[in-house]
Amino acid sequence: MATTQGFNRLSIAMMLGATNDAFTGLDSLQLNGQGGVYFVNAYDAGTERNNEDAAYMGALGGLASLYVRDPEHGVIAPHPGIRGDNDLDPAIWGWDDPAARITIERL
Repeated sequence: MATTQGFNRLSIAMMLGATNDAFTGLDSLQLNGQGGVYFVNAYDAGTERNNEDAAYMGALGGLASLYVRDPEHGVIAPHPGIRGDNDLDPAIWGWDDPAARITIERL
């Protein structure tokens, strides 16, 4: 992606697939033309309970996620991670922050 004067910021948002509503990303990162490596933490959107039930996670083949939600009326906060309360094993699906590494390379 080329940038020109006045268009030099990058925002990225991505969902962590083995969750109900966890996400990570960058917001308005100023591109300096040099690239760089950025480590980003996970956040909980607060829209669904962290029930760790695979049936509620489309990325894990859960069909309930297409029809049923497990709503929560929370706020955005740091995500507590996978605890192992239901179908998800923290040894397989868990993470420690940072949740992702984003590499930007000048081409």
